[in-house]
Amino acid sequence: MKLELINVKMHKILIYSFLFFTNLFFSQTISEVRYYLDPVKTDPIYLIANAKLRVTIQSGRTQVNVRNTYEIRRSKVIAQVNGDESYNVSKIAEISGNELLILDKDFISNNYYLNGIKKTDKKVKFIKGLKLNNTYTYPNGDFFAELSYNIRNKKEIYTLRIPKDYVEIKQKSNWYFLDLLEGWILSDFCTVN
Repeated sequence: MKLELINVKMHKILIYSFLFFTNLFFSQTISEVRYYLDPVKTDPIYLIANAKLRVTIQSGRTQVNVRNTYEIRRSKVIAQVNGDESYNVSKIAEISGNELLILDKDFISNNYYLNGIKKTDKKVKFIKGLKLNNTYTYPNGDFFAELSYNIRNKKEIYTLRIPKDYVEIKQKSNWYFLDLLEGWILSDFCTVN
């Protein structure tokens, strides 16, 4: 009886090991996926103007990113704000071109790379308004991009395929300079008072 139990356990271990190493060997890396795709190119035009207005973050919004610059490619998140908070604005940046790609609606996936490691088990919900980074396109128009979450001061980068119907390409966007935080926020998250 004991010998049969050991044989069953060994068989299970061998099967799980085979499945693990097969998945590891045959799954593509992020670089291999990108090799066959076209990178998204952008040539934005920036117009900056002085302003004197007050804005309120839209109700229900949480952890909206405030960046050190309106130039997306070079920007870093310096703060986060929440709904119903008000701020004075002293500058407005208008950006023309297709520099900004964002999720247009919530999106759930269980097929992604988390910090470069392929995952297919746990479903993750990506919320409307997330910015796509390091973006590539498939021939059918779908996107392969990075979506970042800052959770408890730990940055998690999800890289995945996103259907084109879930992505908004902003041809024009406005950014407000929040005096108190000395940073820029996308106007889509604000209401002018």
